[in-house]
Amino acid sequence: MAPFKKVFKHGMKMSLTIPDSILHKNIYNINNIYNNQNEAKISNFIVQLNDSGILGKITRLRLISLQDKLWLEQSPLLEYNENIKLPHILRNNFILKMIVLSKKLEIDFNINNNLKNTIRGGRHLIRENILSTTKFNRNMETLKDFNIMFLDQLTTLSGMHLIPWNSICKKQTKTHISLKLKAVRPWYNLIKEKVLLLENKLTWMESKIRLSSTIL
Repeated sequence: MAPFKKVFKHGMKMSLTIPDSILHKNIYNINNIYNNQNEAKISNFIVQLNDSGILGKITRLRLISLQDKLWLEQSPLLEYNENIKLPHILRNNFILKMIVLSKKLEIDFNINNNLKNTIRGGRHLIRENILSTTKFNRNMETLKDFNIMFLDQLTTLSGMHLIPWNSICKKQTKTHISLKLKAVRPWYNLIKEKVLLLENKLTWMESKIRLSSTIL
């Protein structure tokens, strides 16, 4: 960007030391090159998303792949935020960069249900609802190893008790079966503490209700 500004100042016979803020389009009727580039990138990205041919299909498949890598309930077009930990392999991901740029420019995507790709596995997401962002980011890869995204996957049908670790290990995992033979994962103990707190709170509330009924 700096060389363009330098050329423009020289062409206008202006000192190179003057503030860049003077080069405003309302004064000289020019557009900011950086903003123009961003607008062009976002426009091209939207064309990709709306394409009905091979380009659109490839883009949608890459969005699904990105959603899986980030372990999101819905498409990263909707779910991505700056608190999500980015694997090193995604640092230069084009689609992710476009989503980040859109968020920076406060652009929201209004997408149809086909692009949302919502995962139906429960009502209570572990991300943010059960584990803090920091703890979830720290344990995301091993949660993915066991295909765990929702608290409902770890509780009994009543939703009141956590399934024992041995029972969880018997379920099919995404990676090698040797994972099932390893020690309890840290995220399980973190979730167990949270569930026990909720269980004790519910028990206390139920006993209080029964006591109130007795007094009446």
